[in-house]
Amino acid sequence: MPRSKTLVLCAVAAMTFALSPWLLSAPARAEKLAAFVVGIDKYQSGWRSLDVPGRNAARVSATLRRQGFTVTNPTVPGGSLTWSQFIEHWRAFRESIDQKTKVVIYLIGHGVARSGGESHFLPSDVESVRYRAQALFWSTTISIRALVEDVQRKTLQPVLLIVDACRINPLIPPEHQGPHMGFSSRGLAKPITKRGLVMVQSASPNELAWEYLPGEKATDVDTTAFGRHMLKALANGSADFLAAVKQVQKKTSQSTTGLTGSWEPQNPIVASNISGVFCLTKCSPEVLRSHQMAGLTPARKALIAANELGSLTALREWRKVYGRDHPFLDQLAKQQIASLNRLDERERKQAKPKATDDARKRAIQEDEKKRRQEEAAAKAKAAQEKLQKRDRLARAAQRELIRIGCYRGSPDGKFLTRSKNAWKRATGRDFGNRDLTEDDIATLRRLGRDTCKRPTKVVAPTPVRPRKPQYATPRSTPGFKTCGNIGNVRSC
Repeated sequence: MPRSKTLVLCAVAAMTFALSPWLLSAPARAEKLAAFVVGIDKYQSGWRSLDVPGRNAARVSATLRRQGFTVTNPTVPGGSLTWSQFIEHWRAFRESIDQKTKVVIYLIGHGVARSGGESHFLPSDVESVRYRAQALFWSTTISIRALVEDVQRKTLQPVLLIVDACRINPLIPPEHQGPHMGFSSRGLAKPITKRGLVMVQSASPNELAWEYLPGEKATDVDTTAFGRHMLKALANGSADFLAAVKQVQKKTSQSTTGLTGSWEPQNPIVASNISGVFCLTKCSPEVLRSHQMAGLTPARKALIAANELGSLTALREWRKVYGRDHPFLDQLAKQQIASLNRLDERERKQAKPKATDDARKRAIQEDEKKRRQEEAAAKAKAAQEKLQKRDRLARAAQRELIRIGCYRGSPDGKFLTRSKNAWKRATGRDFGNRDLTEDDIATLRRLGRDTCKRPTKVVAPTPVRPRKPQYATPRSTPGFKTCGNIGNVRSC
């Protein structure tokens, strides 16, 4: 190959690698915005006509146009839209979108739920409900799931579906209600959970959506009880839409809670199967940064600061939603795909040591906790054994004191004042403030049974003093002189 051609190819490859971040972010900048908004007021075949949906659809269309959407809003004189007219406008709308089109569908009117968990939107010329004519009825309704599947065949961008059609079905008598008839008498089914779809219903299953609130006139309002709050969420296309929907749910529930009479609470419900942040148009830098910085590793935060993460995040979102081998991904730069794989591998390697350290810390904490529990159990066991020993020795000492007659109570295991006094009588010593020992028991056992018995008191007889004779004869002792009294004369 000539040297000049080689240099040209190298230069092209270098430019491709350098411009790859802008190539990855190109789909976000080139995306189109399209909306299909329908509000039906007038109904045939006995269905109750409405007053607000048509005006509400006009308000929604104006709001979306200000956000840059190309809006398809079928306008028919009298506020009616038949099945054939709906299908005609839908086909034209479907042909106007492509893979890069972000789609919003907003339906306002009557809606019913099928027992299989599928919701249907009713055009103006929907057939009335007749016995054994369910097939004809369903053939003149619009399947909401079919609309979603039809539009997702055309676009790779997220789809937003808003249904404000949870009305009561006045043509279903009580005897025809229930699963055996194939439909429900009020409200819609659960929202559809499908990849790349955000679905918002104005009321939860088996609930009603009110056109207006008590004290309002239908001719004076141009939005439903739910639609007036949803307009505020649609007015800011660069904000986090799911966060705004939470406020819509809260305000709608608050405005319909506590109503008296036949008015019931209305609780909007949302189902989202989109990874990452979702905005109607292009998310503001503040929204993107707050979403990207949530739960990121320090390495990834450093990449954000270096302004290198935008393309990697976009590529990762594409791969999550449409798969790793989607044809659209083949158009992206291979160098950035390799960079993403290296980043994932580095994060996994960083997470593994961290997990090992966390496991080691948890093991140390568990061992310390186990050791403390064992110490507490040993202390409790020692205290219990000490109490049991004290009780056993006290009972043994009291039984010995009873045996030797020094204690007249019962062996209750409490060696207190009475027992200590008995000990003093038995041993002649004060017991003091100490615990009993085996030696103390042995000391008591060596004492006899009559240790504390009092001796019997012997009374000595009273001595009798002998009487002196009148004339005492002195006793003579050899070698000594004897003196005595003879009458009144003393002689020796």
